[in-house]
Amino acid sequence: MPKIRNRLTTRGTYTQSQLIDAINAVEGGMSIRAAGREFGIAESTIRLRMKTGNVESAVLGRKPTFTPGQEQELADHILMVANLYYGLTPLELRKIAYEFAERNSIPNTFCKTTKLAGKDWLALFMKRNPRVSLRKPEATSINRINAFNLESVKHFFSNLENVMEKYNFSKQRIYNVDETGISNVQKPVRILGPKGQKRVGTATSGERGRTVTAVCAVSASGHFIPPMFIFPRLRMSPQLEHGGPIGAVYACSKNGWINEDLFFEWVQHFSRNTKPTPTDPILLILDNHSSHISVKIYDYCRTNGITLLSLPPHTSHRLQPLDLTFFGPLKASFYKECTLALKAKNTSPNEAMRKISQYELAELFNRAYLKSATMDKGISGFSAAGISPLNPEKFTETDFNPVSNELVVSIDVAEEETGKTKEHDLSEPVAGISDSSPKSDSTKSHVRVVDISPVPNKVLSSNENKGRCKSRKQQSQILTGTPMKEKLEDTERKREINKRRKETKNQKENKNIGKKQRKACSRQLDLSESESDIEGVNEEELCDDDENDDIGPPNYDVCLVCDEFGRDNEMWYRCVGCGRWCHAECSGWDSPDGYLCDLCLRKSKQK
Repeated sequence: MPKIRNRLTTRGTYTQSQLIDAINAVEGGMSIRAAGREFGIAESTIRLRMKTGNVESAVLGRKPTFTPGQEQELADHILMVANLYYGLTPLELRKIAYEFAERNSIPNTFCKTTKLAGKDWLALFMKRNPRVSLRKPEATSINRINAFNLESVKHFFSNLENVMEKYNFSKQRIYNVDETGISNVQKPVRILGPKGQKRVGTATSGERGRTVTAVCAVSASGHFIPPMFIFPRLRMSPQLEHGGPIGAVYACSKNGWINEDLFFEWVQHFSRNTKPTPTDPILLILDNHSSHISVKIYDYCRTNGITLLSLPPHTSHRLQPLDLTFFGPLKASFYKECTLALKAKNTSPNEAMRKISQYELAELFNRAYLKSATMDKGISGFSAAGISPLNPEKFTETDFNPVSNELVVSIDVAEEETGKTKEHDLSEPVAGISDSSPKSDSTKSHVRVVDISPVPNKVLSSNENKGRCKSRKQQSQILTGTPMKEKLEDTERKREINKRRKETKNQKENKNIGKKQRKACSRQLDLSESESDIEGVNEEELCDDDENDDIGPPNYDVCLVCDEFGRDNEMWYRCVGCGRWCHAECSGWDSPDGYLCDLCLRKSKQK
């Protein structure tokens, strides 16, 4: 930030109107001295301004290093590369400003040692150019940059217009669904701490948490559907539902991610809450994830009046209403709740520090959900995506391909290979670059900002990207359209064939492994001790249950169902077959008597 200097005099504090009034008074017959006293302006100032004809307000201090035209050239370049997803940092801009001044022989007071413009210059430059500001960018992958193009977006809005014309959906019947991941390990927020200390830490529940998937849906009118939680477990426990949102549903998967079966359960949950019918249908907009469409989902949606419309791949950051306005505030609020809950759990001085478990996630999520799931967020999300109200012209050409062809032409291909840029004639206009900067001496060409900071490679268009990827390009689709049924059936048929092939292959491999193991066991028996060597072994002592029987692999001290340690005062059951332990809630048994885990139970049935 620039230094704040307190004024010691009232010099130059007059306004432009006061100066004009003083000049008019002098021209009307008043003396310059009298006009100066009346309007608070120095005699010399009035005399000089009348001589030069300049009636603008006074500008105090040193003149800027660059002219307004040169600063406009810098500002244009900053905005241009920011639209190309390669924005400049403050340090990079200071370096460019130094080189720009040196190579154009512009007098400056920049540091010759660091070869950087000063921080004061940067702050005053941004003050003089208010269209430039310091922003925290959103990470955008190359796939998203390339995928969000005019062709894909136009195709999506074409599909949207078709279903809107066919069914005439109201705002109350247009929904968007998406998944997001939450964890008991929160992201730290800024805290107050000692000044000058290099490291300031904050407590979290662990190094890395296990992701729990939350499936949310909202309508264009701002109505939210109760969410669905998917925990990374093998069996559901009623304790996981404690304090969760009213009407929410809960499920489990091995990795905590959604799959076709779980999404089908959510579609049924969605249907119960919205009550669609063939005469009163619903439009459901979703991304292109493979779990979102299958034959049974297709049949169910067609029967119950649910029209599925998919977004183009890698465009959810611009077209997904939930991503635009809801998930950001929701996660920020959720992590705040986790931080507050962790502090509240560890306020007792005589107790050990406790972590946030999966059993508390639903309650913490509910607190954040009630704060974030507001009507205005839902409405603004659909409006920002151009879905409702329907606006196919929501995104301009600069949103799809911010690089203009004229600017790309300014960098010759041959010289790009050698790493050199060619000199440009000042008479040739270049897009995005201001031509208002004054020319230097005729003997020396003007060095532009684009010559110092080259333009990044342009985003590939759909035509230029052909042949670079072997996979077929996906687009937005009406997933409940008639042609989709044959595609889904064909995909499912191929999947079953591949599954059978894998099963056959695994069976053959298991047989081969079994043969090798039997051969190895026979060799060991031949080399083992004779029967006389084991006659002295006490069988009762050998079979007696003691603490050493619990020794096994490292994961034997966790629940064999949910793979967790559990909580205080929780009941555990031990399998009489394999000896492993399980939470009483996870076992599905009413008592520990004769408890058999699923694996041992399956083996006993096979015998």
